[in-house]
Amino acid sequence: MRSDQVLTGLATAALSFGGTIIAAWIARSKPQDGQPGPAQWIITITRWPVIAALFALNAIVGAITYVSTYVHENQSVDATAQIRLDNVKGLLPEQGHAIVEITVKPWRKKALITLQTSDHRPELGTCRISTELQVTPLIAKNPGPTIRTLPGEEFQVDIRPGAEKLSLEVVVINKAKDANCAVDLSVLKVTLSND
Repeated sequence: MRSDQVLTGLATAALSFGGTIIAAWIARSKPQDGQPGPAQWIITITRWPVIAALFALNAIVGAITYVSTYVHENQSVDATAQIRLDNVKGLLPEQGHAIVEITVKPWRKKALITLQTSDHRPELGTCRISTELQVTPLIAKNPGPTIRTLPGEEFQVDIRPGAEKLSLEVVVINKAKDANCAVDLSVLKVTLSND
């Protein structure tokens, strides 16, 4: 949970609980000796239901605040619009690499990523069907474990706590060993998740 949302939840709960205590203190106070009988009777009758209602309201407000904050902090987020691509056109097998940079906002534990390829020069034939992708996450500029995936297939990358960006180095592999089979790389979808 983000600290500002935790503080908001705690402040809401504290205000609600404080209001309940003040109301309970007022309701518990004794009427003045000179007060007429019906007013004292009304205070006596309504005192405990009012206290019970305020405590129930406090519990409801606290529960709603907690659930709302929890859901907001844990729901999956589509981050497809938060990407930057570099060197993604005309990628030849095992020559050079593409960079996919994802802005991790809001922070989640993992990214679910689907990459796609298309033929760079479709008039010369198709390369896409024989293409695999080798993806290496760069963690603080150091390579993480390499993932082998197919275009259109979702894969998962764990995100370092507190990281604001996730960088991936992508190398094209051609299963038919055709070194001249060039493809263009794109990102179909990126989802940030805690699941």
